[in-house]
Amino acid sequence: MRPAILVIAALLALTACASSAAPPATAPTPPADVATAEAAYWTAWSEAQATADGEALDTVAADPLLTSLRQAMREKAARDEVTVGPVTRTPAGAEQRGTGWAVASCVDFDAQRDTHTDGTAATGPPPDRPTTLVTVVLRPREGGWRAVGLYFGGECG
Repeated sequence: MRPAILVIAALLALTACASSAAPPATAPTPPADVATAEAAYWTAWSEAQATADGEALDTVAADPLLTSLRQAMREKAARDEVTVGPVTRTPAGAEQRGTGWAVASCVDFDAQRDTHTDGTAATGPPPDRPTTLVTVVLRPREGGWRAVGLYFGGECG
């Protein structure tokens, strides 16, 4: 094989490798206390949504997130609405950010329904929503971990 052809073949092989998708990296797992705090956030969030009572969030969330969650619940309560039903989460990775953690999950909200406080449906059946990538930012507060930020990404694959 001539050297020029060998170089071209090597370049083509490198180009083919560069354009193929790399295998996904294993998503890091947060420490157990952080994972427990993130799970507790979602449980308290579901409970608070069902009763429009922001106090359920006091032990799992802190400002600025806590204030915005309470405001959203007050607005729904003013319309005589609450959201009932659980969310289903699948861990999608975590990243340490300074003294805190960003914990991502693929969250399925399909089991949730908006109802009036008397239990009657406030809206028709919800549309089939895609599972959504949601990142909860947790920071050390008051001797534990508290959710301080919530970010919605795109659909989970």
